[in-house]
Amino acid sequence: MKKFTIILTILIATAITTNAQWTTQTSPRGTEILGRMQFVSATEGWIVCGASGSMIHTTNAGSTWTSVTPFPADTAMGNSSDVGLTMSWPNATHGWALKTYGYNNNNSGFTNGATLYQTINSGANWTKKDFPALVPSVTYSAADLVGTWQMHGLSIDKPGDATVNDGWVYGTVTVDVSGNSTTNYTNNQGQTGTRNSVATTVNSKGIITLSGTDVHGFISADKKTIIYTQSAGNEGYMLIVWQKVNPATVYSTADLQGTWQMHSIQTQSNAGWSYGTTTMDVNGSGSMTGFGSNNIQFNSLVASSISSTGIVTSSSNDSKGFMSADKQTIYLTQSQNGGYCLNILQKVVTGTTYSAKDMMGIWQLHGLKIGNSSSAWVRCQYKISSTGSTAYSKMVQNNVSGSDGTSSINIAADGTLTGFGSADANGFLSADKSLGLNTLSDGSGGYYLSIYQKDLSANGDGGMQVQFADNNTGWVSVYNSIYGYFLIYKTTNGGINWDVINGVTNPVGGYYYFRDALNGWMFGASNTTIGTNTDILHTTDGGLSWTTQVANAGSPHAIHFSDINNGWIVGYNGLVMHTTDGGAHWTTLTNLGLDPSAKNKAVFALNSNICYISSGIPNTQGGRNVLKTTNGGGSWTTIPTPFQYDIFNIYFWTENNGWISGDYGEIAHYSSNTGVNNPTNQLITISPNPTSDFIKVNGIVGTCPILIYDISGKCVINDKIETENRVDIRSLSAGIYFLKLNQFDNNEFIKFIKN
Repeated sequence: MKKFTIILTILIATAITTNAQWTTQTSPRGTEILGRMQFVSATEGWIVCGASGSMIHTTNAGSTWTSVTPFPADTAMGNSSDVGLTMSWPNATHGWALKTYGYNNNNSGFTNGATLYQTINSGANWTKKDFPALVPSVTYSAADLVGTWQMHGLSIDKPGDATVNDGWVYGTVTVDVSGNSTTNYTNNQGQTGTRNSVATTVNSKGIITLSGTDVHGFISADKKTIIYTQSAGNEGYMLIVWQKVNPATVYSTADLQGTWQMHSIQTQSNAGWSYGTTTMDVNGSGSMTGFGSNNIQFNSLVASSISSTGIVTSSSNDSKGFMSADKQTIYLTQSQNGGYCLNILQKVVTGTTYSAKDMMGIWQLHGLKIGNSSSAWVRCQYKISSTGSTAYSKMVQNNVSGSDGTSSINIAADGTLTGFGSADANGFLSADKSLGLNTLSDGSGGYYLSIYQKDLSANGDGGMQVQFADNNTGWVSVYNSIYGYFLIYKTTNGGINWDVINGVTNPVGGYYYFRDALNGWMFGASNTTIGTNTDILHTTDGGLSWTTQVANAGSPHAIHFSDINNGWIVGYNGLVMHTTDGGAHWTTLTNLGLDPSAKNKAVFALNSNICYISSGIPNTQGGRNVLKTTNGGGSWTTIPTPFQYDIFNIYFWTENNGWISGDYGEIAHYSSNTGVNNPTNQLITISPNPTSDFIKVNGIVGTCPILIYDISGKCVINDKIETENRVDIRSLSAGIYFLKLNQFDNNEFIKFIKN
């Protein structure tokens, strides 16, 4: 057996110098960036492409490539520099393709979500395979507007304007299937009337508009509340709330009982905000305590009542409000101290606890600014992280666009909100954690009331990676750009069902490589350490649990294992790591002669001895090399390539038949006429390859003795081919093997893979 190993090693050493060459190949996608590459035989392979969401395919070792775009419009990408897909082929017939990016242009996340497709006929047809989303997205339509709504609003004048528009308005709005609305209203001047409007519309993302106006609003995820801003005539600015009326909901005074968080804003001449706590008994009687915008504490008695249809009144003569169908929110208008108020009450639900994660996500903000020197409506979009850091965008104030910026929001265990860039900000998050309120002063005479609605129109999921160990067992990883979560889904029945396998006790995420259905490795991090370190993790139960093998491993970029013991990780800053015991010990190699700034973006190991690594120097053209070892990393040979840009992928079917691909559509093929790939009879092939049960040796006539060796050089099958040229390999473990045909020269071997 040592003789075979010695012969194989000599042949490998010879192959790197004898008649070896790179031949450039042409991508039909032009200069589009090329992503993951995989070959399913010595001649057939696939490469995924950039923003088009396409793949390219060859059946003649890359002499020609054809473009394949089997996916519908929901795989459209948002950035031409992103690689559009990742893929996995457990064998030549079964393939999987995962859409990796679908980022839109309005900063609200991966609106298209991660999308997975499967083929079982070598790519001729593809079928969509759904898996659960981290946060199911909500899609809106015109039908969501149809019905009866209770409306409450507040209007504020431009300071110094001669026409007084300060005041409140409430009423009933009815919307038909065409978006036409009829509003019966009452205002603070005692006027009543009917107004008809046309073409109120909602787009698929929940944004409300009204033809011929600057109305901009958002409909809540449960489609029960609409908040919008609007400019009134003569420089008036309005904040309006619609609440959906459910005719089946019956209210009683007992629904008022409990503790409510109140936030309010009041117009001139006593412009300002107030917030506090209102506690009512079963009869609607109680007290209110709180603070005004001048930090003046107040205490008052309240006496409220509610009709069976949800209309709320209080001790103020003209107060009028409505309780939501879930009985958790009241919007109410009233006159007070010469000004006009919009009050919002949120029910405090005993036992509800809050954390920073409850604020994570996208929020639509609509608010009103009141002050002696300025007044305005304001709207923007907030993206809040798990730590409360906030990025706001699409800021508009009175139809004037503002700059993007950052802030922070803090939430206490009782749901109280502070921060917002103001020392006196105070807010509250609803019990269902979908509605936030806050009041604050801007320090220059302006007072704000802001309403935040959770925006679930974008689910935020972007696919990272797909890999299948066989036709049934596979993994898909997703990163949610909105909530900052990694998730890994696993299927054991070919994508019919998917389970989250890393979301509970030990959540981790990153890029992984499974050698079989149980053994896998990942470089990544836990949800709590994203961005701070990259670890190497290992699983022996198919991803159900992970253990850390190396902490703070640097900046890995690619991983590959030739078997369950021998593996490689490469990355930026010249990183090359190697293990020979399944990761129990990792060695960082420094004998490659790499520049310290080298970016190593690809690695491929044929067996325990032969490994290829791509390397390049940042910000330079040319010098993109492949480094090769034939002795497990003991020494390395540099193989210059014709590439001008980064090499993203290496794939070698045998030592003398390999490919590289990468940036700007570059592809090259490596070949040599010396080695172990059956050079004297190119008609001898194995199919299917990979396989799990039988192989067929094509090109053999009559009986032929065969020997099969594993990658260590051990003979594992000594047999002969007779019936249909088939060989039973069901007894073999998954891995790489070499088949030797004794009717040919003793140095000729054909490689195949057992799944």
